[in-house]
Amino acid sequence: MLDGISEGDPARIARALRGLPEGKRRALAPELLRHARGLSGDYYRESVVHVALLGTATLKEIRRLGGWSASMVNAEYGLAVLLDRRPDWLQEYAEWRLTADRFESPWPLVRGLVRAGAIERPGPPYLSALIAEGRAEGSGGRAARLVADDPALLDRELWDLLVADTGPESLRAADVSNEWTKGAGFNTVIAECAADGRMPRERVLDALLDGLANDMIAYRAPWHTKLWKALAPTRVELAARADRLRVLLGAAADPIVAFAVEQITHAQVPVAADDLAPALAASSKKTVRGALKLLDDESLNATIALGHPDAAIQGAVLDRLERTTLDDRAREALLQHLDLLAATQRPRAEALLGLELKAAAPKVCVDVGDIPPAIQAALNFGGPLPPAPIAGEPVLGEPIAPIATVEELAEALRTYHDAFPQEERKLDAILRFCGTREPFEGPLAPLVEKLREVATSGAMISTSGAAASWLTGRAPVLRPDHSARARRIAAVGARAARGEAGPLLGLPTHVGAWIDPRVLVERVVASGSGVDEVEFTQALLRLAPDGRAEALAIAVGVPGDVGTVLRCALGGEPVEDEGMAATAARAAAGLTPFLIDVAHRAEMPRPDSRLQVRLAEPLAPFGGGPLGDLLTAVSSRDRSDYADPDTFPARRELPAAAVLANIGRGLQDEAAPFGTGALLRRLLPPWEPIAPLSLRVAVLALGSREPVDHLLAVDLLIAAIDDGRVDALPPDDVGLLKPNRLAVSLTRIAESGPLRRVVVRELLDASIHLVPARFGPLLVLFDELCAQTGTGPRTSRDHLATLGHKAAKALVKRGGEPAEQEAQLAFAARVRRARRWSDA
Repeated sequence: MLDGISEGDPARIARALRGLPEGKRRALAPELLRHARGLSGDYYRESVVHVALLGTATLKEIRRLGGWSASMVNAEYGLAVLLDRRPDWLQEYAEWRLTADRFESPWPLVRGLVRAGAIERPGPPYLSALIAEGRAEGSGGRAARLVADDPALLDRELWDLLVADTGPESLRAADVSNEWTKGAGFNTVIAECAADGRMPRERVLDALLDGLANDMIAYRAPWHTKLWKALAPTRVELAARADRLRVLLGAAADPIVAFAVEQITHAQVPVAADDLAPALAASSKKTVRGALKLLDDESLNATIALGHPDAAIQGAVLDRLERTTLDDRAREALLQHLDLLAATQRPRAEALLGLELKAAAPKVCVDVGDIPPAIQAALNFGGPLPPAPIAGEPVLGEPIAPIATVEELAEALRTYHDAFPQEERKLDAILRFCGTREPFEGPLAPLVEKLREVATSGAMISTSGAAASWLTGRAPVLRPDHSARARRIAAVGARAARGEAGPLLGLPTHVGAWIDPRVLVERVVASGSGVDEVEFTQALLRLAPDGRAEALAIAVGVPGDVGTVLRCALGGEPVEDEGMAATAARAAAGLTPFLIDVAHRAEMPRPDSRLQVRLAEPLAPFGGGPLGDLLTAVSSRDRSDYADPDTFPARRELPAAAVLANIGRGLQDEAAPFGTGALLRRLLPPWEPIAPLSLRVAVLALGSREPVDHLLAVDLLIAAIDDGRVDALPPDDVGLLKPNRLAVSLTRIAESGPLRRVVVRELLDASIHLVPARFGPLLVLFDELCAQTGTGPRTSRDHLATLGHKAAKALVKRGGEPAEQEAQLAFAARVRRARRWSDA
């Protein structure tokens, strides 16, 4: 037996086991199990040893080796051994193999057991295995070969795919995989079988409808509807299945309801009005329109569609109601939907009901007596909001607590991937506790082995590497091309190796990567002469504006060049040298302008290439250090993901420029490797003044295909408008966005409150002329917002007059100036921002 395993000969194993009594089989099991445990990772011999175990071991013993190992069994000879032995656990074994983790497919062996009548069909996992087995292989489809090699699948399994729960594997996902590799999936195979008579066409049509009626989820339904349309049923065939199609009108999944409406329309069969209620309440506009046509002139049920958010759908229902005489029930239904109607449609409904209800305008009373005149002037009360940053406005919000104990550090070091600033909290703790190696005999003892492995591997420029330096006394080795971030980590490792305890100068004290200036002065004093230049540079770039005057007074006694540079950053005497710390100090003090040019190149074919972003200043004075790395990343389109917003929080427009240059990918229909989602929240921290370029990034993100981008942008802009950080959205880049995608995001913002509605309306008024094509969704939204606020377009009226769209014509007819309440709402938001400033 062992010779057969060593030689990798499963046939020899099967022959040796054939007809062997159960007692002798069990006597062989212990030695075979010991052998199997020593073969982990040896695929060829492991596949053979499992043939032997199927003929000798118990199911419990086999399962202990794990599903991954057991799946490697040679299926042909494993099946032969099982059919010869016929243990009483065959059914349980098959069901376990179908659901356990695996390296090789369980289908051939389990299918063999089913065909031999040794087990009952296991259910959904069995069908999942069949679907997985039918995925494309190379350039051809495996599904067709499965049916050709095993025609008995046509007797039941392929029918079960049409009507039964298929478990975790879906036919749709499998066929998508087949399309990528140009292979034929089960959809094509079944269509061919229906065409050549191997599967009766009429039965296939019935089975497809039964499958759709079987509580199918929305994602899986298109596989069935695609096959149905490939079979192209005639009107006679549709009419014969009218009852089945009517059942689908009540399905939970919208795609199935849409399919039913479409097919019933083609069949031209009558439908009871009550049966159409789910279709009239569907989210798909096409489905609702189809259901309305099937209703004929019935009006009561038509009012269900008034709950649809699309104004055009509501208008179609009102068109119907205006052609009929409303009975009491229809009037009551219309009245119940009145508050759901778009502002553009509500007057028509009120006219039908003989009503005229004016919406009450929000009243806002604002008292600014407690706002200091200097803050009122800085925030330009009575005028447009000045661009951020505004001198003196506080930014410090929620504090960031350092890691307080070695026990907390031990827990933190067990985690590899951390959001900012957790990594820096760990580096700070390593520095503060590294004066002794005693913690490695206490709370850090469980990490010793892992940290020694890190030291041996040479991967020392990491958080774990810094801890390994502390443990071993071995400092990391830097290369000349290492980034400033790597140099900071290496400096921590070198200090930890020497046991030089002290704080990490650049550790943020507050969210947003800010450092309280008074705390930095304390850290510098505590560090004495052991101030690392790269770390000091990073700390200076994170200085918050809050408390700088007080910190400058404390820093008077800090000696040497470090003190001179520190005082420069805090607003003291400027320094002239070109070192990285001195350069950062001048930048932190606001003495260095960073001019960023953003231009559109209309001749370029794609949005990502039309946006040209350039840093105007030469980079030479900023070479090296965190500031140099940041500016290099800003200037290089290929490295925008390295433009860290937490390097220089006072000038977040620098990383915003890098994101702006690359965001075009997210505006297309492919994945966006440099999308805004990973950076947007860090570009717009809560309560922090928003730089103009960061705001442009947020507007561009509204049109991104990535949900993490546009949903986060919506949430952040809603909050920023509410607390007075934003009173207008920049229109510059609206022409680069897909109008239908942008309209959805802007609608979410507008629906969140009256002030946000005004901001969106003004954005559309200022930018609709920039949208080159397919502007319908934005025009419809613009018309709706003007109707809600009782205003007409101002800057865009002449352009709208040149458009033939129905909403454009309606907009041209609208008049009215913005109500006084709009200015009051915006002023109240500005006051909220001012009160936070004055309370700081």
